Amino acid sequence: ADAKQLHGHRYARFRSRTRVACQCLLAAAAQNIKKIAMALTKPPKPATA
Repeated sequence: ADAKQLHGHRYARFRSRTRVACQCLLAAAAQNIKKIAMALTKPPKPATA
């Protein structure tokens, strides 16, 4: 759902199979980079004793 709404997967921008696959791979890479960035900037959880 995230790819469809935020990364333009509602419609293909290009027509050939290779170019559509490149669009999908770039969107997946963007999602992964965003997930890594969110994990790195998240504050550590407080330790419970």
